[in-house]
Amino acid sequence: MRIGSILIRLSYIAVLLKLTGCSAPKADESGPTPHYRLHKTTSYAIAGRTVNVDTTVFTYDATGRLTNYESHGTDPKLIRKTTLSYNSADRIDHIDQILPSSYVDGVNRIIGFRAVYSYNATGNAETVKVSLIAEGFTLFIPQDEYSLTYGADNIPTKISHVNLNSPYQDEYAYVYSGGNAVKVRYSTHTQTVDYSYQYDDKPNAYKGTVKLIPAIDPYNKNNLISDLTPTYNEQGYLIKTIGSGQYQGNIATYDYEQYLAK
Repeated sequence: MRIGSILIRLSYIAVLLKLTGCSAPKADESGPTPHYRLHKTTSYAIAGRTVNVDTTVFTYDATGRLTNYESHGTDPKLIRKTTLSYNSADRIDHIDQILPSSYVDGVNRIIGFRAVYSYNATGNAETVKVSLIAEGFTLFIPQDEYSLTYGADNIPTKISHVNLNSPYQDEYAYVYSGGNAVKVRYSTHTQTVDYSYQYDDKPNAYKGTVKLIPAIDPYNKNNLISDLTPTYNEQGYLIKTIGSGQYQGNIATYDYEQYLAK
C-alpha cells in the first residue's frame, strides 16, 4: 500500500502556518491591518450517483498559530483530526493525523500518520519524514521521506520523494514567474512530464499553508486557473468554485475569519 495515495486522498485540505493575532485598535489610532485566514472549507464532489462531502474546520491558539483542524465527510461523527506540534523555535516539529477508523497493516493496527519536520540553517523545512502511527502511539513505522531544495528567495525549486519500503522515487521541479509556479517537471525513473499553469490575480487561498505531504500550492502568490468557475468576495479572496457540464455539482466553498497583524 503506497502511503502517498492514501495521504493525497485524506490530506488534500491544507493546514495554515502561524498567523499572529492581536487586539483591535482604537478608532483614533492607526493600528494593525486586518487580514483573513481560512476558517472552514467544504467540498462537494460527484462520483457517479454519489456526492462526496468533505468539511474542515481550523482552530488557532491565542498567538494565532494553527493548533489543529478537524475534517469529516457526510457523517460528522467520523472525524479525521490533524494536530500540529511546535518546537522551541516556534516551527512545526511534527504533524499527527488521526483517521476516523483504524485498519490493520500486517500485524499492526494503524490509527494515522505522523510527519516529522527538520530544518536547514535558514529555518526552511528541509526534510519531512512520514510514518504510520500504530495504535496507542506505541510504534511509528517509517514510510516516506520528502526533501525540499530552495532558491535564493526561500521558495522550493524542487521536492524529492523516496518511498522507504520500495525502490520508488519521484521528483517535482518548479519554475516561477510573477510569484507562481508556472512550469512543473515531474520525474520518475521511467518518465519525465512537463506541465504549464496559469493563475488569476487574486490572493492565493492556500498561501502560507502546509500539507502533511509537502506541496508547492501554498507558495504561489495567486490561485491556479482551472475549469472551475471562481467567485471572490469584496476583499478579493476566493470563496467558491463551481464545476461545469457533468461536473457542475462539484462545488467548494471557503470561509475566512479576520485577524489583525502589524
